[in-house]
Amino acid sequence: MKVFFYTFQTTFVAFWLFFATTAHAQTMCGFQINESDKLVVEKSLHSRARLSNEYTPLYFPIKVHVVTTTLGIASSTKLNILNGIAGLNKYFQSIHIQFYLCGDFNEITNASLAEFDRTKEEQLAATSQVKGAINMYFVNTIMKNGTMFGGYAYFPNVLSTVTSRVFIANSFLTSNSIIAHEMGHFFGLYHTFENSTNANIAERELVTRGSAANCTTKGDLLCDTPADPYPQGTVLGCVFTATGTFSGIDLNGDMYAPAINNIMSYYSADCSPTQVFTSGQYDRMRSVAETNPDRTNLTCNPALSAIPTNVEASFIGNKVELNWTDNASQELGYFIERSEHPSKDFYSIGAVNENATTYTDSDVEAFKTYYYRIRPANSNLSSANTKIFIPISYCTPTYSNSIVGLNINAVTVSGVTKFENINSGNSALSYGNFAATAATVAAGNTFLLRISLTTASLTYQQYISAWVDWNQDGNFSDSNEKVIFENSTITSKTFTVTVPSGAFNGTTRLRIRSKNVNEGEGVLPCSSYIYGEAEDYSLVIVGGKKQIPLMTSLYLGTNNNYNATTISGSNISLLLPFGTDVTSLLSSFTVSPPIAKIKIGSTELINETTFTNYQNPVVYEVYTGDTSVFYTVNVKVTSAPVVNTVTGVVDELEGNELQLYPNPAEKSVSISSRSPIEMISVYNLSGKLLTEVFADHKFTFDLNLEDLIKGMYMLKTTTNNKIIYKKLIKE
Repeated sequence: MKVFFYTFQTTFVAFWLFFATTAHAQTMCGFQINESDKLVVEKSLHSRARLSNEYTPLYFPIKVHVVTTTLGIASSTKLNILNGIAGLNKYFQSIHIQFYLCGDFNEITNASLAEFDRTKEEQLAATSQVKGAINMYFVNTIMKNGTMFGGYAYFPNVLSTVTSRVFIANSFLTSNSIIAHEMGHFFGLYHTFENSTNANIAERELVTRGSAANCTTKGDLLCDTPADPYPQGTVLGCVFTATGTFSGIDLNGDMYAPAINNIMSYYSADCSPTQVFTSGQYDRMRSVAETNPDRTNLTCNPALSAIPTNVEASFIGNKVELNWTDNASQELGYFIERSEHPSKDFYSIGAVNENATTYTDSDVEAFKTYYYRIRPANSNLSSANTKIFIPISYCTPTYSNSIVGLNINAVTVSGVTKFENINSGNSALSYGNFAATAATVAAGNTFLLRISLTTASLTYQQYISAWVDWNQDGNFSDSNEKVIFENSTITSKTFTVTVPSGAFNGTTRLRIRSKNVNEGEGVLPCSSYIYGEAEDYSLVIVGGKKQIPLMTSLYLGTNNNYNATTISGSNISLLLPFGTDVTSLLSSFTVSPPIAKIKIGSTELINETTFTNYQNPVVYEVYTGDTSVFYTVNVKVTSAPVVNTVTGVVDELEGNELQLYPNPAEKSVSISSRSPIEMISVYNLSGKLLTEVFADHKFTFDLNLEDLIKGMYMLKTTTNNKIIYKKLIKE
């Protein structure tokens, strides 16, 4: 008991406090820490220098405990938790840390513990805590000394059972960053305002990052997080402001400018819906994850759940609809993962409950190719990916209520040509897609846009706005694309709109939206409102900017990861690594503007293609409606690397990076590397690939040679930071 009590009393406990009086109030914190606890973490961080600078995948198990007042965990609660962990996976993807469920949801039915008080922690954990996992407890509320909190976690210590616990209040699960905030503490992050109110001002972090900086020894010990004086000062209009007797300056007279969007700060998420970690915070967390014994001993193995198959993606109504076959009997839900690369950088975009076979991704951008895969929530294995190209598409504006008499009634455009849409009425779901109705307008000139509204009474007065997608990129976000901003109530008005001289020729979208004045000023093109209507039309622009097509990148190779090249000029020479098979060469490319198309001969390509019966050179024709450009691509595969006949090592690489033993070898050879090995490939001296195996990021791998005949071979080892060739002799 003494040992446990000491650990509890001296280990950092971080609380995220939310006042119950407002949903968006700033937060406060209370924690305990002493120098011995800091040393535990800092000592492990110093050993980071002995590790590879490249990140290899790390998976951490989470045991979910749900404390309920009545028997049964609601499926909505499970889904909220899964989405919370999916969001956690997204935050940690950049440092290749991911999380999976350790076993099934553990339900604890206890009304007293569901309304959780901090003093009951040992009572709750005594019979539920699981060794070898992050024990994450979800309760209705968290209280300490009569104050409500959103969650708390422990700083790493030395193999402590207490510090594997994380507590989250269900009411804050919809926050995008609360679990990430607590896991920041779990992996050794301080608050950005650490020691900001120390009575000894010299112990506070200074603003400067110059020669007089103390950011490596004060505050959160990181220099890419600005000094944060919280709780002194406040945020007004999303700008940090000094208040009361606080001057807003530090000991040197420098003005504070804290990062109000940092996950480890306590500023309102209203000002920055996307909360972030800095690169310094990421590196510190990764260091702790790799080296701290309190975090490297989490050994609960992932389940062997059957992965989904037949994953398909369809673009329907500006959204991607995913479908798959559920083959598992013990999955606990699925994480939906997405990337813009076919073989790396996947991150979670959401989750579904067990037995689900569909998911809708609404957050997609035009002219991008997305790759999707599905991972069981209790596994570290994912399905094969599927890809989809997103064509030009515009967001669909929505309204929650449709009322006759609160709508756009007539639209007229008078330019080079004219259209009129009179008495258009109240469209279904308050959105009228009249994109087939078009008028021609001239770049550098004006046209008249007349809008009439139907307003049933003074209660239903409307504001109006309009946008034109001048650069035809599928959105209305460019600074000159909002052409009408009318915050005074109107029933009918004619506006003069100037067409920019640099607008692209061709057909583009005109959007008009109204909104009830009681919902506040300002109308956005894609947001959801309660009352009003939106209507879309087309404009045909002439005399504007010709869209000269450019090929801006070209990727070649089996995994689209060779020779990412910025294209300049029409003759391109690309060099592929030794051993690349060009008989079936995968080509992926990006063009500008996004509406440009690509042909090889008479075949039109969409973002990506595979060449069979490959011919060199390849001639790409990139074209728009205005013009076309031909790119001649000469592809060459390098010859076999020159091997030093004495050492058997490629001359320009270090001989001790990779060791083969024995060499010559008869049945197998042991390959040892300083860096984790991703893939091993064996070629004959003519450059033909004979065999290829994945090494699962091991530092030592035994390669079976029994299928090779006697002779000399070239062994190619791919690690996370280089490719190394060695001569291999089979006896």
